[in-house]
Amino acid sequence: DNGILNQAASAKEKTEEQSEFENVKLATAASIINENHKVDKEQLDKELANYGLPATGGDETSGYTLAGNQNNYIIASDGTVTVEGGEGEDIPVVTEPPTTKVTEKTKFQDTTSDNKIAVIPEGFRVSSEADEQSIDDGLVVIAPDESEFVWVPVTNINSMYGTDAEGNKYGELYNFTDDAYEDTNIFEVDQIYSEMLGPWNSLEDEEQKREFLNQLKEEIGLPESFEVETTEEGLKKLIEEAVSMIGYREPDILEDTTSGDASTTSNRGLNLLSSIVGIEGTVGTDNDAMLATWKNQLQDEFDAMIESVRLNGGFYVGRYETSLSSSGNAQSIQGATSATAANANTWYGLYQKEKEYSEKNSLSSVVGSSMIWGSQYDQMLIWMQGNDINVASSTPIEGASYNPGTGSAVGTTGTVGTDKLNNIYDILGNGLEWTLEANNAYYRVSRRRLLRQLLSTSQSSRQLSVRYQFHPFVSPHTLCKVKLDSKSDNLYSGSLSN
Repeated sequence: DNGILNQAASAKEKTEEQSEFENVKLATAASIINENHKVDKEQLDKELANYGLPATGGDETSGYTLAGNQNNYIIASDGTVTVEGGEGEDIPVVTEPPTTKVTEKTKFQDTTSDNKIAVIPEGFRVSSEADEQSIDDGLVVIAPDESEFVWVPVTNINSMYGTDAEGNKYGELYNFTDDAYEDTNIFEVDQIYSEMLGPWNSLEDEEQKREFLNQLKEEIGLPESFEVETTEEGLKKLIEEAVSMIGYREPDILEDTTSGDASTTSNRGLNLLSSIVGIEGTVGTDNDAMLATWKNQLQDEFDAMIESVRLNGGFYVGRYETSLSSSGNAQSIQGATSATAANANTWYGLYQKEKEYSEKNSLSSVVGSSMIWGSQYDQMLIWMQGNDINVASSTPIEGASYNPGTGSAVGTTGTVGTDKLNNIYDILGNGLEWTLEANNAYYRVSRRRLLRQLLSTSQSSRQLSVRYQFHPFVSPHTLCKVKLDSKSDNLYSGSLSN
């Protein structure tokens, strides 16, 4: 009847209004690209155009005005979006750190950190310690299970990911120097290109150079249809294509059939994806389908993380290296033995433990959790670098030293006061930090200084920005932190995985 039809039409209209409101918020979040953490009007109008919305009016002082298709909006310079004449998104804002559990998702506006915003998930609380209540210095929040996390603000979401020709998002990864950073793959291309120039210049004629390029294409696995000129520019273009395929990247699977995800060897690849991660299928007969499922799963999880960071303006990282509770669940607490790829059953086990953190603690409706992505780790370093921390140095701040662990084993979390940057412990020592980042067809990337070469007791000095890598099936004493990220209106937490 007409009543039912009217109800259906009203519901459809309400859904469209909510969708437009979400798009305005997304565009606004993407427009905060300057150091002052304010909306950039030119960028805002570009982002709005991507959603088919008109340019804004108004100004920074009174707020930018937008005439949408369903509603009119006011966009404040700090990124707050409200519906004109309406309530907008009903998230309470507080200017004092909430040291008791918040009963709903809450924004903490830190007046000591240029009014930066951190989102406090429902059921979480801010540390009562005064030196753990600043966003600039490392805001510490405590989860219902007493795990501790540190807020990592992301001021420019566009520096965190890109979109390929097929519309898939990918992580932007960086190489760090003392006071700057650059795209990791650009760094890799330049390095490989400089190494290749010697052999290239020794070739006598164009025929030899063509043979050289064809051999490289075959070794890399590039299709015959990929053609380049027999010039130095052609060589560099070939290297650029190769690095984009097999260099540092995310999200992606490891296609090597001996050591990567595609391996059918017992206790490797597909068998671990089946037994630990829960990828359905029969190893040997459903290999392609299982790998496709795994690839899609990683892409979906990456997209959800980016969406969360875009909406919330940051993410949480485990304050301590991941340890396992008496029930075998991931946690981020002080004074525990760090979990490793050995006692969590390889990289795949660490991945699954950290992914299940929110579910095991009945937090799935509030936060999402996962092993940290490489792009998140790099955003953490960018934030630290902005606080005058030299992330490319083995002594990033004066007096810094590392948690050496115990001989050839990992140590106890958070027990070395000098191994702490922006309130994140064990960032210099104890063990490597596993990430979801891929390299070549058979490695997952781990980060920062390596204190022991696998199980040897010899000490070495690597910076927290350095990349290292292992086959995902090995079980060295390497660690990770649990990270919390937000999904849509929830918060994702990204943990550094040990």
